[in-house]
Amino acid sequence: MQGKVIGLAALAAVSILLLYGPTLEAVHLAAFAAILVVVAGVDQATRRIPNALVLAAFSVRILYIAIMWFSNAGEASSLLAESLFGAVVIGGGLLVFTMIADSLRGGENMGGGDIKLLAVIGFYFGLPVGLFVMAAACALGACATLLLQRSSRGAPDSQPGTFPLGPAIAVSAIAAMLVLCPPIQSLLLF
Repeated sequence: MQGKVIGLAALAAVSILLLYGPTLEAVHLAAFAAILVVVAGVDQATRRIPNALVLAAFSVRILYIAIMWFSNAGEASSLLAESLFGAVVIGGGLLVFTMIADSLRGGENMGGGDIKLLAVIGFYFGLPVGLFVMAAACALGACATLLLQRSSRGAPDSQPGTFPLGPAIAVSAIAAMLVLCPPIQSLLLF
């Protein structure tokens, strides 16, 4: 399993680098894509998203903004504000929503790692794209859970399966990076 995760992480990173070209943005997004693939593998195997991986993703973005600051402080300042706004609204909103849902339902609806990872998604993409990635991840996670539940119905002594959200978040975020790359944007906006 570990070899597959490393291979997929490398494939995601190289794909981003090839599509975005030799830019600082490409390097930071490639690193984020690789971290997301590792998050997906760990969450699939353990049902946990380690804080170290969330912190690594956050740190890559902070480093990117800090390096940008030296070439264009105004643009870096604007990007930092947009990133923080996306992280706070998505992460904070999900935290409040999940706490309410957990108290009404009497159980955990979304793990803390998922909430922190989605806050990082908001930090990378800002609010509009971050919300789209979150919605796509929830839809993918729901479809995967339904498929798991259908496939486990006939098995003796089995409980309906659930699907960790980390892989769906990773797939949705990497798909957004690929769709938002300059060559694809020029095709979509011709």
